[in-house]
Amino acid sequence: MESNQFNKKELSNYHVIGSNSWSSHEYTLFFYGVIRGLRPDICVELGTFEGFSAYWIASGLFCNGKGTLDCYDLWEDYPYNHASMATAENNLANLPVKLTKMDAAAVHHLYKDKSVDFLMVDLSNDGKTYMEYLVNWYPKLSDRAIVLMEGGTPERDKVDWMCRYDKVPIGKVLRQHQFILAHYNYAITETFPGITMLTKKEFSK
Repeated sequence: MESNQFNKKELSNYHVIGSNSWSSHEYTLFFYGVIRGLRPDICVELGTFEGFSAYWIASGLFCNGKGTLDCYDLWEDYPYNHASMATAENNLANLPVKLTKMDAAAVHHLYKDKSVDFLMVDLSNDGKTYMEYLVNWYPKLSDRAIVLMEGGTPERDKVDWMCRYDKVPIGKVLRQHQFILAHYNYAITETFPGITMLTKKEFSK
């Protein structure tokens, strides 16, 4: 039996954090299971909010006994729906996590090529987010990397703010964007809002 086998008692903040699109749809084991299976060294999350997904990603790292998670968000500086950085810090205490307040668009410049094993992107995603981040982060991803991006289901593309602000649908980009089609394999979970999981095509050859 592994010394770091998952155990509630080992994780001081074991609870459902806040109320967001993940917490009511049993994504906890999904995030945790991906990390346990991948056993990544360097993980990055863009868009942390109160730390729900980060908690389960970091819990997987904790139980692996290796790896770190770097979280980036604007927290109080984001003009729309946001949480405080202090809340995220409290929720993620005692886990292998580093929080940095920073515009996510510039974060990829901080990492060496092929250094990132896991990337989570949850930034009020729309099709434009997918295009920008999947192109910019591609060189930074290791050959075995897994990318998780919030969204991907048809229902997610029809939520109020996507329609009201005429945002580019995520599904359209995944079907038509030539760089993504040429460089990534992907699959989408069916449960709203969906997670699009991507891997580099070169790794699958």
